[in-house]
Amino acid sequence: VILDVHPHRRTNLTDAERALLQDLLDHDIAAATVGLVKTRRTPMTSEEVAVALGVDRAQVAGVLNTADLARVKVAGKAAYIDAEALDSLVEQIERELLAFHERDPIATGIAPRALRDLVDRRMSIETFDALAALAQERGVVRIDGGRISHPEATVTALAEEEKVRDVIEGILENQLLTPASTDELIASLPYDKGLVRKALGQLVTEGRLIRLSADLHFTAPSIATAKSRIEEFISARGPATAADLRDALGTSRKFAIPLLEYFDATGVTKREGDLRSLRG
Repeated sequence: VILDVHPHRRTNLTDAERALLQDLLDHDIAAATVGLVKTRRTPMTSEEVAVALGVDRAQVAGVLNTADLARVKVAGKAAYIDAEALDSLVEQIERELLAFHERDPIATGIAPRALRDLVDRRMSIETFDALAALAQERGVVRIDGGRISHPEATVTALAEEEKVRDVIEGILENQLLTPASTDELIASLPYDKGLVRKALGQLVTEGRLIRLSADLHFTAPSIATAKSRIEEFISARGPATAADLRDALGTSRKFAIPLLEYFDATGVTKREGDLRSLRG
């Protein structure tokens, strides 16, 4: 019999393991079946129990179906575990998750495989996914977008992210057509650089910022203002050079050229030689 495929190094058997061995010596398959599941303290399918005991699956399936054991679905198959052991695993998942959030309070979640490694890296990812789903049913974890988080910590982290997004948007809105670069924002704000970059990405996804390059972002109202100034200038004076439009925008070449290239690409203007005119 295989009590544990990947055991922790130790020299003594537990009382439960001794009882399991005695059941096997007595050829009491029913007792050995339940004893093995309780000894392992992790969900086991009937196939896994049968292989571990060296008997046919049919000999253990009926025992498992009537035994006083908890059940979870692992990759679509019924798996069995002692109810107290199941509660303990769910509690351990919550403890490790809270410890993760304490170490990284701005994180909104952790990858399932990473959390599995914190709980028990010997556990299959399918088994861990089943336990995480149960933990979500019990309200102690939140699973969203392939990330796992604690409900209470998630609220705090998301609120912090929203705060950073609002701060960044406010700064760039005030700067209008001379926005700070990403590195300048990171240097000036009292937030983790990863959080600032994440907030910029979220603002772009939400349409609140327009990214013209990896280091240059304008607010949507700023882009609208620039578009209006360019259209008014060209409508009044005809095709214009980059220098003319830079002056019309009231900004420097550093910001004017990316803006003009953006409006060329989005069909607002068309460039012919050194001159730009309005499309349509």
